[in-house]
Amino acid sequence: MSRAPDDLATPRNGIATMIPWERHNNALLPTSATIFGSVRCADAFYEIARGRTQALAPPHTRPVKPIEFVAQPLFSRGTSTPCIARTLPQTQELIGAFPIDASRRVEIVEVSANVMSRLAACEDVAERVISQVAAGMESIEREGLLVQAGGRATTLPSVLNLASEAEQFLYSAKLALRDIGGLFAAFYDQPFGHRYHKAQQWATDTFG
Repeated sequence: MSRAPDDLATPRNGIATMIPWERHNNALLPTSATIFGSVRCADAFYEIARGRTQALAPPHTRPVKPIEFVAQPLFSRGTSTPCIARTLPQTQELIGAFPIDASRRVEIVEVSANVMSRLAACEDVAERVISQVAAGMESIEREGLLVQAGGRATTLPSVLNLASEAEQFLYSAKLALRDIGGLFAAFYDQPFGHRYHKAQQWATDTFG
């Protein structure tokens, strides 16, 4: 496990360089488990890491020297979004103030990164629904209601796929709560997972 270089560690508009890194040949790559569990990064990403950048890049952009560091943005959001700023970036800042060993730091950051991805998915769903509601209200204010059948029927604006959007929001929120439970394993070696009732009982027995 390696640390990203200082000039890549805290970008203003990206997240990929703010997670644990592992070295692959001459490139530092984010650990796949940090972002999507067992899902690996795209094959092309690793092709670049294997030093084939010159073969993949257009002629006018090919570097004179081999690229030493490689980064890939993973989200369309940056730290201006609270669910991004308050998870992985802030977690890394906070744990830096405590004498925590390196392996435990990695566990904590992985939990935070997983939670961040779940909350970002919730934010995506919420924005889609909110924008459709706002568009519907604006349409009514601007054009009024479309009345048919001599005033006996009308058509209201709607949020498309509302049920599936709500299900996706709740599912991502549920996964976020499950992932947060991983902090008990990272801090106290207590792998409760999503079984918060056991975590509560352990905390009562341990701390009173």
